[in-house]
Amino acid sequence: MHFKPLGFTLLEVIAALAITSITALSVLSVANHATHKAQRFANQQLAYYVLNNQLVRSKIEPKNVKTGTSTVSEQGRNWTVVTEVTPSTTNKANQVTFNIQAAGSNIIVASSSIWLGL
Repeated sequence: MHFKPLGFTLLEVIAALAITSITALSVLSVANHATHKAQRFANQQLAYYVLNNQLVRSKIEPKNVKTGTSTVSEQGRNWTVVTEVTPSTTNKANQVTFNIQAAGSNIIVASSSIWLGL
């Protein structure tokens, strides 16, 4: 009487585990990359929101815009707003540049320049 072996050999089990592990690591790597990109995109969108607020404020009260640095808190994040006012020699307007940085960082996340009349 011959018995038919039941189950898998040790080599087959190890090969199956290796394939499963490689597949799981690939999926986790892709998910991690997608999460990082989504967080970075959300951060950049919030920076543009802060930038837009600075542009609107400067248009409402152009006389109050001065060169300097300020900190803005928005939705639980802190931002450094660097404002630079450059007087024009040819017309009666100043060029105002806003750079938005994550607080504690020198990396500019958003930037814009406008001309404000005097």
